[in-house]
Amino acid sequence: MSDSRTDSGQATKLRAPSLGLRPVPPAGGGTDNTSLRDCRKMKFFDLHASAFRRVAEVFLDNPAIIDNLLTGEVGRSPGGGGRQSWMVFALLSILWGGACQRGDELCACAQRSLRLATTTSVDNTGLLADIVPPFGRRTGIRVQTVAVGTGQALRLAENGDADAVLVHDAEAELAFLRAGFGINRRAVMHNDFVLLGPASDPAAVSGTRDAAAAMARIAASGSHFVSRGDMSGTHRAEQRLWRAGGLAPWEAQPAHGWYFESGQGQRMMLQMAHEKQAYCLCDRATFVFSADRISLQVLVEGDPRLHNPYSVICTSPAKHPKAHYVEAMAFAGWLTSAECQARIGRFRISGQILFHPDAVEP
Repeated sequence: MSDSRTDSGQATKLRAPSLGLRPVPPAGGGTDNTSLRDCRKMKFFDLHASAFRRVAEVFLDNPAIIDNLLTGEVGRSPGGGGRQSWMVFALLSILWGGACQRGDELCACAQRSLRLATTTSVDNTGLLADIVPPFGRRTGIRVQTVAVGTGQALRLAENGDADAVLVHDAEAELAFLRAGFGINRRAVMHNDFVLLGPASDPAAVSGTRDAAAAMARIAASGSHFVSRGDMSGTHRAEQRLWRAGGLAPWEAQPAHGWYFESGQGQRMMLQMAHEKQAYCLCDRATFVFSADRISLQVLVEGDPRLHNPYSVICTSPAKHPKAHYVEAMAFAGWLTSAECQARIGRFRISGQILFHPDAVEP
């Protein structure tokens, strides 16, 4: 068992349960270690051991702990998912928790950068502006963010144009992992979707908790509906609700006169729906952020299918060797740390909580 030293010089055992990190469960249950096993087969840890060790030298003055982590000698995860599953996140804890204290001229991570592709909801609400700067101050890593729909964010990572993604479409995320483009997917937070509409509610959907039935009523009434139409996480959630009701209005030829696609981000879609006095699906955080600028109201909420989880995924260096993987792993460690999770839980607009942390046990 390896140990780390506290400020008082006392040795503390490095144990997986103390990290408080929970993996995103894959479809069918269990712990998803497939991407880690694949990378190990490709000698991933051999390729990146020196990079990890350099960072450890800066943060801990103790590169021996990385040797133990890389060889899997520290121990097993409490969930029985194997050594590799949690040892990487022990390293993450070291990376973000070590705090560069030596000055930029000596810090190995100073002047490094990280390209983060994330969603408009995370950016527009101001959450990124709250959680990214502390990471930069702590590590010296400069985070370059681009806010797009989840589909576009994943494409950027597939093309090697992003080092990490923070997204909210579980089906697309799993496909991204299965294709080998991503590694180390971790739950970060969640909120929910809400179905918005005008106060007049021409489709009479207000009060129902069955979102798919509400969508079917909108279609039957011919009431205006505005879709993102951009393969974002919100758009794909909307499509799943339509299909649950046996509908696919975007496939109609000619197009329905009541169904419109904005092809834009969440705020622009909300503005379009407001102008048309139309129904739309929106994440609650963006609605709260925009509520004083639109007249739409929450008409349907509470359906379990409206649950909206966000995950962080690092771009796989096996696919893109030039990806800034160490920096991405450090950022994933920060997002899933107790400190950042507390920030997420405290973040509010108009007194309302916008995101609920998922990575650390309450």
